[in-house]
Amino acid sequence: MEEIRTLIIPDKYKKSLNYSSLMVKNHSMGKYLKQYLELKVHHLLKNIDEGGEVTIISDFSRNAVISGIEKNDKLFNFMRPTVIIENGKYVVHCYPGVDYVFHYFCILKSYFEMINKNVNINYLLPESEDCFRTLEESNLKELPKAKTIILGYVDPIGDLNYDWKGDGVFKWKRFDTKSGEATLLLGCEHTYWGDISSCLVTELANMEVDTVIYVGNNLVKHFCNTSV
Repeated sequence: MEEIRTLIIPDKYKKSLNYSSLMVKNHSMGKYLKQYLELKVHHLLKNIDEGGEVTIISDFSRNAVISGIEKNDKLFNFMRPTVIIENGKYVVHCYPGVDYVFHYFCILKSYFEMINKNVNINYLLPESEDCFRTLEESNLKELPKAKTIILGYVDPIGDLNYDWKGDGVFKWKRFDTKSGEATLLLGCEHTYWGDISSCLVTELANMEVDTVIYVGNNLVKHFCNTSV
């Protein structure tokens, strides 16, 4: 099967990613925004000096310092950007997605603006190939053959009382539907959304997956009470 590589992030889109202080002033979370941001900012960054420098790079690394606010009671979607300090400057390692890198940039800009601390924050956006390469270096290629894959909030779905398979950031459970079709529940330890999701679905298509279903949090109870 010929590989599908259709995702290209236009430069026009990248240039349209502009931060504004109005994002904080007019945010729908109102007075709860600061509390939300505190749950997202890496613990090392909270100790940065006035006038400090932060650079967000597109590199998924678990060798840098893992955030002290990562949840340790979740099976999936718990990994967050990591940080190293080089010559007094903070380098944030973020999964290589254009939307995700810019999102974390906005988190930091908003947080430091709200606590009135002047911090110089820069970011380097990835190319689409950076995301594809990171996925290809993962254990995604070890998935068993299946025509349908279910993503999202998959850990509580179905009456599948056996262990998740997979040695890496992706883990799965295989089952057959009533029609006998091989289907996988696919969980991921790191966050994926925006263009990262597009790259992931493209990689699954390259693996001859016909159907990808994303299950949001609001549908979990429905799936848990439905026989697949």
